[in-house]
Amino acid sequence: MSWFKKSNTKEAPTPIIIFNLGGTSVSGLVLDGTNFDFKQEIKHELPFASYQNFATLSAQTVEILGKVAEQIRLTVGPNQKKIHCLVSSPWHMADISRYKIPENKIKQKATIDNISAKALAKHLEKNTSPAYDLKPIDSVVMAIRELVQDRDATAPTDNILHHFASSSDKKLLETISQPIANSFGQTQPSFHSGLLATFSAINDALTKYSDFVILDISGEITDIIIVRHHTIATIASIPIGTYTVARRLAKKTGQNVVSAYSSLKLLGENILQNHSHHDFDTLVADVKQEWLYDLMTVLNSYETKDENLPLVVVGDDKSATVLGDWAKFAGSRESMIADEELLADLYPSRRSPSRVTGHLVGQLFAQKYL
Repeated sequence: MSWFKKSNTKEAPTPIIIFNLGGTSVSGLVLDGTNFDFKQEIKHELPFASYQNFATLSAQTVEILGKVAEQIRLTVGPNQKKIHCLVSSPWHMADISRYKIPENKIKQKATIDNISAKALAKHLEKNTSPAYDLKPIDSVVMAIRELVQDRDATAPTDNILHHFASSSDKKLLETISQPIANSFGQTQPSFHSGLLATFSAINDALTKYSDFVILDISGEITDIIIVRHHTIATIASIPIGTYTVARRLAKKTGQNVVSAYSSLKLLGENILQNHSHHDFDTLVADVKQEWLYDLMTVLNSYETKDENLPLVVVGDDKSATVLGDWAKFAGSRESMIADEELLADLYPSRRSPSRVTGHLVGQLFAQKYL
């Protein structure tokens, strides 16, 4: 017989922490470990000087990540085991590949595992370089769909397996892990593709579309994700993002790039006067046309004639609205901004603490995959 009463107090669930290395910022998201409700977000923007070269970008990103991790540690404590990190361009590489699979084997785990291993190996071989040692991040079967073709209806059906793979430099991931481990008792984060997280959230939100295009315009590049039948069909990029536009604006106006980027965000907020939109377009007409040309070159390679898939523009802040307006000139197509309004029906707690899409994507990714 015990002299002590058994405690009825249940331990609080371990929170889920998701760090996000985005195109222009580093953030940390804390979610309830049971229902994924939002608890806290800490976000710091990267200075423009970071993008002078990759070494500077890497060093400053890791420094800011350390500050974000330490701020979160002060709130939730050091003994955390559920830690994840989303990495986007330029921190990782991603590919989509397709493989035929017979109807009678689509439910055979050994066959699926074998194809997945083959797809991941192909991805690593394609992206290998003497400059780095690749480490896999994601290996995900996106979908298995029937291959439609003219043939004897009694013949065995072929299906197409769509596979998503991503990877990054092993030393780079170790460098990113270190400031997180320093704050959380040497716990190593699980890495995931930010591109996959963004696709997952937007794909679930756009129930009325099965085919569309996602444009992530944060930072120095625009990542392009072409979606077919609710599955990633193609991944591409063009070397112009919101930072590129801000640099061009600064050069034309004599402003420093920070002020130019602030103007870009104010335009997105519709705070500046209407004539400022015309003045802005005039100043950056060359980069606007270059961005549209590069975008249409990619889209024309994958769209059928006059298809004009709808575009969803993703960014770290309201500057996305400006390039979203540009996207409307890419043929006669609908252009939407991925914000809290677009994702509202999927938001677990129905309570948006900020107007930034990043924490919504992280929250929805956790709800679906973690």
